[in-house]
Amino acid sequence: MFRRDEVALRIPARPAFLSLARVAAGGAARQAGFSGNDSDKLTTAVARECDVLVAGLGAHDRIALELQYVIGEGTMEVAGEVSRPARSFRIVYRRGAS
Repeated sequence: MFRRDEVALRIPARPAFLSLARVAAGGAARQAGFSGNDSDKLTTAVARECDVLVAGLGAHDRIALELQYVIGEGTMEVAGEVSRPARSFRIVYRRGAS
């Protein structure tokens, strides 16, 4: 039976920190058994959604971007949110999805 793992990441909601979200997505995708291509697709989707969440936030705002990565056998779920203004996303990706 495959274990379901969860990783939580809380970073400042600023573009300079979004590379951490992408690195975590890539590492979690590898743990789920994703190929390089699937990992790249998931990482790109996470980056795009994070960009939307932090768009328009000021550099001096003390707002956090909270991310949760849920790793399953051949599946990944990534959820992200900022509190002000309230925005969120959820991505579910399966290995081999187009």
